[in-house]
Amino acid sequence: MKDKTFLDIGSGSGIFSLAVRRLGAAVHSFDYNPDSVHCIQVLKDIYYPGDPAWTVEQGSVLDEEYLKGLGCYD
Repeated sequence: MKDKTFLDIGSGSGIFSLAVRRLGAAVHSFDYNPDSVHCIQVLKDIYYPGDPAWTVEQGSVLDEEYLKGLGCYD
């Protein structure tokens, strides 16, 4: 999956984001729940600290303006 991009909507625990990042894709993870965002950030900090190819943030799939700002993903 090198040179691919992955958008993880409603990332939950972040386990899928971690798996896809390990396969080599750039990952953008977001979730509405702040506890989930924290969980994802902990995984990133453990396995990929400071990695610019993995973005973690809080956001809602119901927020059209937020979604417009995400761009396109594979």
